[in-house]
Amino acid sequence: MPLELTLQLKPVPKSSQWFLYEALGFKNKSIEPQDWAYLKQQLANLNPPWGYLLHKTPIAGLMHHDFNQAWSNLTQYQALKLQIETDNPYDANAIAVLTPEDLKLGYVPQDNKGELLSWLRQNADLKVRLNYLKPHYATISIYLAPAD
Repeated sequence: MPLELTLQLKPVPKSSQWFLYEALGFKNKSIEPQDWAYLKQQLANLNPPWGYLLHKTPIAGLMHHDFNQAWSNLTQYQALKLQIETDNPYDANAIAVLTPEDLKLGYVPQDNKGELLSWLRQNADLKVRLNYLKPHYATISIYLAPAD
């Protein structure tokens, strides 16, 4: 980088965020995965304090973990964190959603974790925010944080 690129951004519904939909290089050639990562980081830098929205997703498995215990202390938009559970007996790539006090609320669903695993393994600074909160349902937004 820097490269000459053509970018297509799309607005994220019900958000002030933009999604990097397409990026093409010279003669509309596809760009490399590391170039996508670079672009997303640059977009994160343009949107402090949260950064670039990677995913909005429900939390899976709420009723099987500490969600009921944590329920009374949870607030909409509070910060949470993610952790890969390599010792998980069902899925060595499971991504747990935790409170700041390390109570496990549940997991990132299987269909939303591919790109997140890559970012987490790179020790990228991801910010997680609790979006929607009901007694048996919660969603989170996961952001690539702006670089310091």
